[in-house]
Amino acid sequence: MKKILHIFIISLVIGFISNGCFGEKKSSSIENARIGAYYEENGNYDKAIEYYTKAIDLNPLFGQAFVNRGLIYDKKGNFDKAISDYETAININPDDYKAYINRGLANHSKGNYNLAVQDLNKAISIKPGSIIAYQVRGFIFSSIQDFDNAILDYNKALLINPKNVIALNNRGFAFEKQGDYKLAITDYNHAIEINPNFAEIFFNRSNAKKFLKEYESAFKDVKQALKIEPNNKQYLKLLNELQLLLSQ
Repeated sequence: MKKILHIFIISLVIGFISNGCFGEKKSSSIENARIGAYYEENGNYDKAIEYYTKAIDLNPLFGQAFVNRGLIYDKKGNFDKAISDYETAININPDDYKAYINRGLANHSKGNYNLAVQDLNKAISIKPGSIIAYQVRGFIFSSIQDFDNAILDYNKALLINPKNVIALNNRGFAFEKQGDYKLAITDYNHAIEINPNFAEIFFNRSNAKKFLKEYESAFKDVKQALKIEPNNKQYLKLLNELQLLLSQ
């Protein structure tokens, strides 16, 4: 059964600073970016784009505004515009590893998997301690069925932070896809100990247990997932499958 894999779009919505930019125009640019961030946080993406564009018009070297506008285009599914904004941000600041991560995700969404991996490689070369960069590259590898490399990246993320629930969940998924259900369950168990309110992990553990024919325990897990997300159709489908298996 297909699982949900977390992806990470790195947002720079809050905390705009001057970055050494002084003067009326640049101060106004930052203020417009803050307004854009407000609209983004409240889901008004068209208004957010309008104000990020105003910020950019006032300060064409405001790389952070390009990244944030790119994020909005990304959310709206306009990946070409998103990539264009990320590229401009990279041209302004070639060491902006977050722009590389976001461009990698946009390339992934377009099916440009090799370019996506290259972007994450660059992000990691700039910021070797970035947990998110390893998580995202692991996600990209997993999405192209390269589970060995995905696991290596999740291992690296977990070396930096052993309690990273997303990395544990996604490494568990990769183990599961390789048929290592017990290793997958070990990761899911650890993730649940850290965050017992994460419905997806209960669902993933339920599915792994189903493959091991531990139907009663799997049923309990998917019921717990549904307590957290009662209307999730994917969880309901697994619940019905397990009910059928238990009735046989």
